[in-house]
Amino acid sequence: MAAFVLEPDRRGVGTHEQLGLPPCGFFDLAGGPCPSCGFTTTFAYAAHLRPLDALANQPFGFFVFLLACAATVVLPPAVVRGVSLFALTERWRWRWVVLGLVSAWLAAWAYKWHITVGF
Repeated sequence: MAAFVLEPDRRGVGTHEQLGLPPCGFFDLAGGPCPSCGFTTTFAYAAHLRPLDALANQPFGFFVFLLACAATVVLPPAVVRGVSLFALTERWRWRWVVLGLVSAWLAAWAYKWHITVGF
């Protein structure tokens, strides 16, 4: 996992720069974090077994990290067995799932903006 070799940036953002990627352009233009700012830092914290730091840095990013970990456990056996994940989720009320995920992401963005910029 790439996040394990990264050192979480103390600023709470910018860890992705260790991969040779440029700084967040949104941050430079808006003066605050974009909706996904802090995800790489959060993944690095979580990969280094620092879940509280990961959660405090970007709550939705930590949720995405947990989903990614779950997917690495659940998906390979499902593929081998030929289980359709679409069939497993066809009864989900997708409108509410998407609304909940987008709401959580926006709430986490507001939180990240608050802890980074201060308002």
